[in-house]
Amino acid sequence: MGGPRRCCLAHSMWPKCSNNKVATPALSHAQTAVIVGANRGDIPNDPSFSYLANSPHIRKVFVEPIPHLFKLLQRNVAKLPNASAVNAAITTAGGKTLEMFCLIDPHKGTVHSTVPFFADQICSLHKDRLFNSGDVMLFSSAEKVHKSVRSISVPTLSLRQLLNEELGAAPLDYLQVDTEGEDYNIVLQALELVPPPKSLMFEHMLLSSTHRTELRWRLALHYDFCCQAFDDVLCDHHQHHWKHLRRRKGSGNTRQSPSEQSEWMTRAIMRLSRAGVGDG
Repeated sequence: MGGPRRCCLAHSMWPKCSNNKVATPALSHAQTAVIVGANRGDIPNDPSFSYLANSPHIRKVFVEPIPHLFKLLQRNVAKLPNASAVNAAITTAGGKTLEMFCLIDPHKGTVHSTVPFFADQICSLHKDRLFNSGDVMLFSSAEKVHKSVRSISVPTLSLRQLLNEELGAAPLDYLQVDTEGEDYNIVLQALELVPPPKSLMFEHMLLSSTHRTELRWRLALHYDFCCQAFDDVLCDHHQHHWKHLRRRKGSGNTRQSPSEQSEWMTRAIMRLSRAGVGDG
């Protein structure tokens, strides 16, 4: 379900990582990994597939709801040790069938001539988000996109249901989410896990400014730091794994000092308390 990377289309609330291969240090200490919105798996811009393909010790779960992409994913995952592919969309409730919207024939994977070729990667649970894809609108018009939209019913699971089925009691070490705007709800589910994932990567470019702001404060309560690489944000508990990815202030360094981290955490707690976030 994950689409092409859209660099820098929205203002970032996170400091930038100086190295774009941010998944590697996060995966280096992982025993379990879940990729939500896996597409066919081996797409060139995927931040983790190559590493996971060469890591037989990591239990790997790849999730993709769109039928033609899932068939390709199954073939690629079948080549990997200790891996499985799941045909589902991850939603808050789970266990239902929902309608998804694509700029392709979701069964055949064919793209209409009025939209760009890479539209075969773009599907969403929210029809309006297909019109918010900056890359698509650069090469097409709203009228043409509207005529190209197709729908399909897909099975759903909640994140907790998925983990219970695929990992059992094992904790989740690495979670990667790329779901064309549904990332916010999946990240919230991830933060409710006990414990939350040790490392968490998600795409923030299609999130509203309100959701990005809320996630920044929520994530500050759970992770040592977060940084942005293109349109992905990665949060991790193990800051020492990232020293080679960060630079000193004045040359692009974005790592916060202990006092800055403490101030960030204090402000996060106060803001969440005033907003009543987490109550009930």
